Amino acid sequence: MTRRAFAAAASAAVFLAALPEAEARKLAFRISRVKKLTRVGGFVILNIKGRKILFVRDSAESVRALDAICTHKHWLVSYEHKSRHVVCPKHGSRYALDGSIKKGPSEKPLGVYRCRLVKGRVLLDL
Repeated sequence: MTRRAFAAAASAAVFLAALPEAEARKLAFRISRVKKLTRVGGFVILNIKGRKILFVRDSAESVRALDAICTHKHWLVSYEHKSRHVVCPKHGSRYALDGSIKKGPSEKPLGVYRCRLVKGRVLLDL
C-alpha cells in the first residue's frame, strides 16, 4: 500500500469514527448471507450496534425486524411460523409481527424497526 493510499484510508477511518451515532442509522446486508432468512418462515436474531434484533422472513417479498427482548422480563424471544407470533419462552407473552401484544403478561409492545427487502438485500433503519 502506498503512503497516499494509507493516508486516505486512515483519514476515512478517523472520519467514520468521528461520525455521531445519529448518522449511523442504516444497515444493509445480502439476504443470501443469512441462510435462515432465505426461506419464508425463517428467522434469526442478530446483534447490531448493541441491540438484539429479531429478523423474520414473513413472505417472499418482505422481512420484518423487531426488538428480540421481551418487554415483560427481558428474555430473548423466538418466532413461531405456524401462528405467525413472536413468543417469549419464559412466561408465554406473544406478539404480532407489528410488535403489538397478542397475549400477556407483557404490557408493552415490542419495538419495531423499518425493514425492507430490495433486490436481495435487507435494508434496516435503526
